Amino acid sequence: MSETRNPAKCETAPEITPFKIEVTDGFLDDLKTRLRTTRYPDEIHLPAGEEWSYGTPVNVVKDLVEYWQNDFDWRTVEKRLNTKLPQFMTEIETGDDAQGSLKIHFAHVRSSRPHAIPLLVIHGWPGNFAEVLKMVDELTEPSDPRHPAFHVVAPSIPGFCFSQPPRAPGFGLRSSANVFDRLMKKIGYPHYIAQGGDWGAFIVRALAIWHPDSCRGILSNMFAVHPALLLWHPIMASKLLLGYLGAPGGYNKFEMEGLKRSLQFMTKPQGYSAIQSQKPQKSSVPLGVSIFKEESLQFPDEFGSIVQPLKFVKRHQRGGHFAAWET
Repeated sequence: MSETRNPAKCETAPEITPFKIEVTDGFLDDLKTRLRTTRYPDEIHLPAGEEWSYGTPVNVVKDLVEYWQNDFDWRTVEKRLNTKLPQFMTEIETGDDAQGSLKIHFAHVRSSRPHAIPLLVIHGWPGNFAEVLKMVDELTEPSDPRHPAFHVVAPSIPGFCFSQPPRAPGFGLRSSANVFDRLMKKIGYPHYIAQGGDWGAFIVRALAIWHPDSCRGILSNMFAVHPALLLWHPIMASKLLLGYLGAPGGYNKFEMEGLKRSLQFMTKPQGYSAIQSQKPQKSSVPLGVSIFKEESLQFPDEFGSIVQPLKFVKRHQRGGHFAAWET
């Protein structure tokens, strides 16, 4: 992947400015006050095994509030983020007259290897750019010299953390993809690969659809396909039916268990709307899929080939929706 601009020099350009997290003492004092004066609702007594059926149990919330009030040290976290993740701000045109340009926050950690691959890592909800913190060293300077190295760019989605929120309704997946593609090019990476989970997974899919010339490959750890696509693949639909019946030739029990979990997720309004937003469009951009054991959405491995050339699938025995923190 060739680079037409020097990303190191781009970071010193006037249009890209260094950024440091500096939360005021007043903000932290206000948080402590609100935590101290928290009022808890009366709790419904639920049978064993159903404690979470009406939302987060009060005792769990109380433990979390106590931790944030007495044990959590923001200044330590702030220092670590500023030290480990060089951060920047820049203004990106959205291409939408209603939105105009937005100030985008991003972390950028370059590898010392001259042929490192630009990697765009996109967080989800309620995550943030700091999801790369535990893995950035191994990505940029891998301990095994046989492994590839990456220049890591981890932006904040507009409206998250320090990125400016959208100015008007209608800022969706395509708009996010447009902004991040322009960000990578502005930094100096005309070609790159992208990784995402949760909403990040949908945004990298949008990059594959609308920016295939610059986004050369994506890795998703929450891959989903539009249900209607199965109508165009009768063999997969047949294997799905056989798997449901437990008959030979169908998907195995692990894949069917994953599908059951996916269907449970998709019955929730927010889950189904996310899947529906994935238009049934194909892309020539290579796809890799990492499936973590506790992830909500899990489809049979070959489903990935419905929408993109599937080059890599790996099932992990631990980790879940927030894989970067859980493994």
